[in-house]
Amino acid sequence: MKLLKSQLTRKLPAAVMACIAILGAAHLSSGQALADAALLKQVQSSDAQVKKGQELFLKNNCNSCHGDQGKGDGLAAAALNPKPRNFHANANWKNGTSFAGLYKTLEEGLAGSPMSSYAHIPAGDRVAIIHFIRSLNKSIYSDLSETEVNKLDQDFGLAKALASSGKSKVIPVAVAMEKLVAEAAGERAAVEKAMNQIKGQSASSGAKLFQLAVYDPERALTLLKHSRHWKVNVQEFSKVALADASHNGFKSRVASFSQQQWQELFDYLKKLL
Repeated sequence: MKLLKSQLTRKLPAAVMACIAILGAAHLSSGQALADAALLKQVQSSDAQVKKGQELFLKNNCNSCHGDQGKGDGLAAAALNPKPRNFHANANWKNGTSFAGLYKTLEEGLAGSPMSSYAHIPAGDRVAIIHFIRSLNKSIYSDLSETEVNKLDQDFGLAKALASSGKSKVIPVAVAMEKLVAEAAGERAAVEKAMNQIKGQSASSGAKLFQLAVYDPERALTLLKHSRHWKVNVQEFSKVALADASHNGFKSRVASFSQQQWQELFDYLKKLL
């Protein structure tokens, strides 16, 4: 059968073979176009997406650097160099103002700047945050195209990332409760140990700076022990410290700390915890 098929193929006119090749390529191209169109529809902006993005923008402390309205005037802005992005202004964008550029920034962060990667946030949430940012000044953000989402899918596996957004492993309730109790006990012990160390080092510059920065040492240390992402760099630490400072144990005065003070406090607490 294979031989017969090969013989028939060889006897087909070249023009017919060319048509078959063209039709096959057209079929593949059409299939890709449909996939791109479906993905484009999935990530298109809407009022609901923008509203969700605004909520996530605040929930993930993007406002601590960029400000509630994305003008680059957050509480941590004074301590950062270079300054946080003003999403209303069309100047000096490293990855550009396109949807793909913003997605790349959230995926990878910006080397040499306080902007770290937010790849730990589900892809669907990052898409919503991008739509909120793009809603702040529509005149500087280009329309989203099929070509753009196709490139994003190739570079970052966008379709797969969106499909897995929000999924989580289910574990038995009893096991989950035991895990939570064990984690809480471990955190509590670590916080108590850190507090005792700070008391014993009260004369050191790090301990003095910590006392200057917090109004509730136990609450501040518990926050840091629970949120390990702050250890990535001093910028992430400042975000955590300044997020809802009136309730997380830190004094609002830390917003006026110099870069040197932030660095010294970060180094001290990183060794401590």
